[in-house]
Amino acid sequence: MDDPQRVPHAPSPTRTTPAAPTGSGLIWVCAVVFVVALGCRAGLGCFTMARLPEPNALTFPDEQQYWALAQSLHEGRGLIGELGHRTDRMPLYPAMLSPVAGLENGVVIARVGQWIVGALGAVAVAWLGCRLGSWRAGVLAGLITACDPGLVGSAGLLLTETVFVTLVAWWWLIGWPLGRHGHVARWPAVGVLAAAAVYARPSALILVPLWSVWVWGRRRFAWRAAAGPAFVIAFVVLSLVPWGYRNRHVTGHWCWLTTRAGISLYDGVRPGATGASDLGDVKESPAVRGLSEHAWDRYFSDAAWQAMRDDPVRIIRLGLVKLARTWSPFLHADELGAPAVRFTFAAWSILFYSAVGLGLWARRKHAGEWTGLLLPAVMICVLHFFYVGSVRYRLGAIPALSLLAAFGVLWAMRRVFGGRDDGQPA
Repeated sequence: MDDPQRVPHAPSPTRTTPAAPTGSGLIWVCAVVFVVALGCRAGLGCFTMARLPEPNALTFPDEQQYWALAQSLHEGRGLIGELGHRTDRMPLYPAMLSPVAGLENGVVIARVGQWIVGALGAVAVAWLGCRLGSWRAGVLAGLITACDPGLVGSAGLLLTETVFVTLVAWWWLIGWPLGRHGHVARWPAVGVLAAAAVYARPSALILVPLWSVWVWGRRRFAWRAAAGPAFVIAFVVLSLVPWGYRNRHVTGHWCWLTTRAGISLYDGVRPGATGASDLGDVKESPAVRGLSEHAWDRYFSDAAWQAMRDDPVRIIRLGLVKLARTWSPFLHADELGAPAVRFTFAAWSILFYSAVGLGLWARRKHAGEWTGLLLPAVMICVLHFFYVGSVRYRLGAIPALSLLAAFGVLWAMRRVFGGRDDGQPA
């Protein structure tokens, strides 16, 4: 009789794990996701523009302000924005718009460019999904990002969200293997992407140390492993020196980010705040009329901190309201209030959150590996506990959460149809 210990175990063919695609297979996955993402953005964008008074019309005040900055750059006057301020916005996005700001259909061209940029963000998510799991995980995560209503809708607006989301997606793609292994040449690439994200949205400055500590933690906080994360932080800080020096030259004071931080914080915590943005005539109130840009920012910053000191309990309650607004499945903007749009967005959000929850449950034993996918969401929660809340501000977390959602859907499918884990921990 044969020794049972010497009989090899033959695994069931129905429990094999699909391999991650490489070479031409990966190209096909990324190509499919890119086409779907671009098609969604172009389709909705063309439909929306057809309903505007004219294709170059800008709907939101922030769009108009960014376009005015781009035109100012195009005309050689530098960054001159609202109220004549020169440092109230980070320069990357206006600089990207400036080459087309002088064209007759410049807004339309800018929107088309953003459709492409947004589609490239979905490609990064698909690529990372393939790397972390399998081609199924990559395709599904990429398609979730490609079809997300918030990302699709924002791609047609001249706002920083699309550029920021794509930068974060590629940052995560290139930087993810650095948590355990990865070529040293990737550190400078991550530094460039992180710095670009800060130059697009200053809130990304919170994400830089969060990501760096997470990467260092994946190497058990060994001192030898601290060099790479420290390099990224140092690179981002040094990249802000030219911007800070420029701001000192034009305002007389060092400003490492923008002079809009004070009024933005005041908007979120001022007396009577509801969690939504409602500055009204505050920007030009008699109390700040005639102040320099630096003094204007300092006035609102001091007022915001005073409001928080006066009633901290109100600030905590208001912070919870703002988080609820930020992660709400329902849209708040009146301009997007069509019933069909609201229903689609709400249904998608509820399904998406459910899938993310399943993904967290499925990967609960690998929390140390997957906490990296929650970092953008953590950054958004920390920031918008104090600043105003809106669904547009959560978009930066969608690409990373899409990976969790993909693995949640695959886990649920395995529970229903059988089979093995479709991907390995990152």
